[in-house]
Amino acid sequence: MLHGHFLTDLGIAKAIGYAVDACLNISVLGIGPGMGVMTQFLVTKPRLVKAVEIDKESVAYLNETFPKLRENIIGNDFLRMDLNEIFDGKQFVLTGNYPYDISSQIFFKMLDYKELIPCCTGMIQREVALRIASAPGTKAYGILSVLIQAWYDVEYLFTVDETVFNPPPKVKSAVIRMTRNTVTDLGCDERLFKRVVKTVFNQRRKMLRVSLRQIFGGSASAEFYNTTNKFLMLGKKGATLTLPAFTFPVSKIEVVGTNNASGKVEQNIFVGENEVSTKTVGANKPNTYEIGAENQAVGTEYVFKVLSAHNTQITKINIYKAEGKQKKSAGLKFSETTVDYELGTTFTAPTFTKATTAAVKFVSDNEEVATVNAEGVIAATGKEGKAVITATSEENDEFNAGKTTCTVYAYRMNVYKKATAVEAGKQYLIVAQRDKKTYYAAPVKYNAEKPYGFLNSFKVDGIVDELKIKSSYNDAFTFEAVAGGYAIKDANGYYLYMDGKHASFQLGDEAKAWTVEPAENGTFTITNNGQFIQYGNGTFTTFGAWTEAQDKAVKPMLFVFDEAAGINGVQTTVKPQSNVRYNIAGQRVGADYKGIVIVNGKKYLQK
Repeated sequence: MLHGHFLTDLGIAKAIGYAVDACLNISVLGIGPGMGVMTQFLVTKPRLVKAVEIDKESVAYLNETFPKLRENIIGNDFLRMDLNEIFDGKQFVLTGNYPYDISSQIFFKMLDYKELIPCCTGMIQREVALRIASAPGTKAYGILSVLIQAWYDVEYLFTVDETVFNPPPKVKSAVIRMTRNTVTDLGCDERLFKRVVKTVFNQRRKMLRVSLRQIFGGSASAEFYNTTNKFLMLGKKGATLTLPAFTFPVSKIEVVGTNNASGKVEQNIFVGENEVSTKTVGANKPNTYEIGAENQAVGTEYVFKVLSAHNTQITKINIYKAEGKQKKSAGLKFSETTVDYELGTTFTAPTFTKATTAAVKFVSDNEEVATVNAEGVIAATGKEGKAVITATSEENDEFNAGKTTCTVYAYRMNVYKKATAVEAGKQYLIVAQRDKKTYYAAPVKYNAEKPYGFLNSFKVDGIVDELKIKSSYNDAFTFEAVAGGYAIKDANGYYLYMDGKHASFQLGDEAKAWTVEPAENGTFTITNNGQFIQYGNGTFTTFGAWTEAQDKAVKPMLFVFDEAAGINGVQTTVKPQSNVRYNIAGQRVGADYKGIVIVNGKKYLQK
């Protein structure tokens, strides 16, 4: 969205949301959903929807407003994310009311992951949309036009007037759709193609041979870029300046600003999404960025990026050639960076390759889960848990030092079978079956300030009598015998009850009785304080409890844990704040995950 301007026309929001239907049957990733004006039309679709939102207040609002989205909100900076991790390497549609100041960067990133993103839709500033969709020979035709149209068919869908925003901005907006074309090979070096396009269009007033000489002709001088009467760069947060890849190794980059530039602006040099030097503050002076040996390879493309909302003015950039013989990358690599292994099945180990001539040392941080031999061959032991395999090599005369990792997640599949009655002390999944699909509930993500919520659901295609769930996911509920019926305790140690006012479940420490009455059709009437559990009120795929039957809702079934088929996750006796954990990318992880985890909105180091 345009910062400070909010879309108020729901018809337009719906049209933007429905534009994703050009690519059916794949997941959707929404960028910057804000207050969810478009998201409300995405979550109704029969596919997995995730959202990236960096604003904490917006995340809290989305969690409260869209229960289906609760475990699929990633609180991260999209431009810094590895998109392979979002849907486990599977394709997805990219959509959003994109922040106008970084929309170009979003689309450049889309191009980096073009094989993952067959379709991209959304609203952007009209001028940018026209550039993307413009034809060769037009004034608007430029870098975005060439690079995007090389891989995508672009549709300018419609213009959005200023009047549908509150307050109205000074620019018009537009909705576009980009669909992956059939091109698989440009017939040239793709990296070189990008360099040529960016170099030529960034220097429109120069003769073509002058621009191309920077790429193909000889060595660069110390003053590679220099201007006395115009700025090389004038911009704020999100602005970038891409340097052509040099034919020599670069040891240092000096960026010279002006006296009129901000003394507070933050800047750095990037390679891809990684910062490769020390961040500087202030553009009203020269700033020097030392480039480490690991990023000095010939042909590296450096990007100068503005990181804060202050003005940057750049007049000159000095490039310094690294002296002496430049070492090569060690090239340590596992064929897979993560391995999900179900115990009892055949373990397929990833392969290891290297470029370095130095010896490689392999270490497992949890040999009870996975071991590794001197050749880098990983073996699973048959025990549940997580093991990080690390490969390292020392620097030698020809190669830099190297390091890479592969993480093995070993798990069992807990089996739950359809129950016809309740037995005290047993663990059950709360299940609903509707529309040829089976849904099971997950515990409420506990919040001490708001200890309540609907039970979000996970979907399995088909009407089934048995469910297999990863052992690290503690989604079962224990039914404990109490006076008047059964208390329902989630895997986090909290008891569910109803307050008689809301359809969402309350969470507490006191065991309160639910009556449980089975029906011949396999469902149960599970009641507390006059409210009985139902699934799927209206468009929301969640479990709640009401005093009367809701439209489109169904009563739940219970699937009991099959003790003969596996070992269930242990119910904790000392109640933690929550057993539902998330990594720093916002992805749900098991209790065995080691590293930084987020629990109840707070970060912890899980050892």
